[in-house]
This record gives sequence, structure tokens and C-alpha cells, in this order.
Amino acid sequence: MTAVVLGVTIKGRLAPELMILVGIAVAAFLGAADDILLNRAALEAAEAAKVWQFGSLNIVSWPAAWPLLIILTLLLLSAPFLSRPIRALELGDDTAVSFGLHVARVRLTLTAGGVLLVAAVVAAVGPIGFIALRSSTSGVMADGFDQRSAARFHRRRRRRNSRR
Repeated sequence: MTAVVLGVTIKGRLAPELMILVGIAVAAFLGAADDILLNRAALEAAEAAKVWQFGSLNIVSWPAAWPLLIILTLLLLSAPFLSRPIRALELGDDTAVSFGLHVARVRLTLTAGGVLLVAAVVAAVGPIGFIALRSSTSGVMADGFDQRSAARFHRRRRRRNSRR
């Protein structure tokens, strides 16, 4: 699904609005295909697949959680390197480009990290839809946007470019 969304939106320079709309359309299509397959499956197979359709934290054991913990550790170690480009992107694409960022590359890196994290979680527990309703608000509350950090980023970038 991610490959289809990225393939369609790559010509739009990975615009977030386009990625969301294409993602919704692809998810609706794949959800309909999933419903068709579940309706034609045997009852026992459909019951087993239902756990993976809605997700469950009750079936998770520690052996299934270890790959998730490894991926989460790797992504957390990479987070400090991406904090400045994220702050620059919060100010808009034009401002980020004026800071010297390659916007499409940063967006692709962030998308890949997010997809990797979500894929690891879904592989461990299945999709849990209600978490998506809270995740964006929790991310903003945990990060807390600060204009001063964007100004520091701009000053450092300007100093670095003037030395060349």
C-alpha cells in the first residue's frame, strides 16, 4: 500500500495533502477487497483473520515484541538527526528550501521511518484503529513547536553557507 501511495504522489513532490487523499482511497479499496475475501472464507478462517483485521493486545507475547523494540530503538536513535529538518518543515516548504533543505528527501525519510514503525507495530499486534485518532495530538504535545529553534536552525545554516 505504501509503495502505491508513494508511487502516485512522487510526481506531486510528496505533498502531504495528496498523500493523505491517495492513502484514504487505497485503504478503502483494500478494505473492500478484504471484506470480499472474508465473506468467501470458511468460518474458522474468517474468525482467525478477524483478530488481524481489528488488532488485539491480548495475543501479544514477548517474543513477538522483540522485533518491535529493536525497530523502535533504531528509530529513536535517529530522531535527534531529524529534529532540525522537521522544525524547518513546520515553517513551510518555501522557508525550508530557503534554509537549504531538500524537502522531498526529508519527507521521504520521515515517511519511511513512520511506515517502518507502523509496520512493526501492526506486525506485532495487528491494526488498532482508535490509536490513530490520538497519535497526531500526542505527537504535537510531546514535541511542542518552538519558533526559537527554527530561528537557531536558520542562523546555523546561514553561517555554514557563508563559510563556503
